[in-house]
Amino acid sequence: MLIGRECASPAIIGSREIERRRSEFGIDPIDALAYPEQIKVARLLCSPRFLCAATDPDADAALRSSLVAKEVEKIIPTRDDGESWRATNRVWTAITHLTARRRDARIYGVPMRDTYYNILRFIQELQEEPASTELVPRSAGTRWIWSLNKRRDRGALTLGLKLQVGRSLRLTRLCRKQFHRKRLSKNGQRQLARRTTRYATNTRCELS
Repeated sequence: MLIGRECASPAIIGSREIERRRSEFGIDPIDALAYPEQIKVARLLCSPRFLCAATDPDADAALRSSLVAKEVEKIIPTRDDGESWRATNRVWTAITHLTARRRDARIYGVPMRDTYYNILRFIQELQEEPASTELVPRSAGTRWIWSLNKRRDRGALTLGLKLQVGRSLRLTRLCRKQFHRKRLSKNGQRQLARRTTRYATNTRCELS
C-alpha cells in the first residue's frame, strides 16, 4: 500500500485527470481521488503470477523491466501532464530488491527472506510443492499446485486400474486356452497348465 501511495500522486497520474475526477464525483481529497491507482498497484505487487515472473533471477533483466513497465502502464497510462514513468521506476526498484533476495536464497540454499517489503511471502508457498496431496493448500496462490497433484494422482490411479484389467484379460485368455486342452497333446496340456499356474501366481503376488 505504501508503494501504491507513492505511485498514485497527482503529479504522476496527471493534474487534468485529477481535476476531471473532482468535477465528476464532487470529491476534494486527493487521497480519495488517487485511491484506485493506489489499490491497483498494491494488488499488482501482491499478485503471485506477476511476482514469479518479474522477480525470476533466471529471466533477463530487460524482459522483466518490460513486463513491469507494461503492467504499470495499464494502471497509470501515459498522459501529457503526467509522469507515469516515475511509478514504473518505483515499482522496478522494489522488484530489483525482491529479485536479489530470491537470487540469494537460491545461491545459499536458504528460504527466501524479505524483511523490508514483506512481499515475497505471496510466492513462498509456490516454491515449495507439498509433499503429499493429503495436505490441501488453502492459499489462493497454491491452488494450481494442488490441481496438478490431483491430476497426477488421478492419472496414476487410472494407469494402475488399466494394468490390473490388462492382467485379468491376459489371464482369461490363458484360461480359455486351457478349456480347449482336449485338442492339445498331453505334453502341450502340461506346458499350458504350468504356464497358466505360474502366471496366476505371479499376478496375485503383484496385485497384493
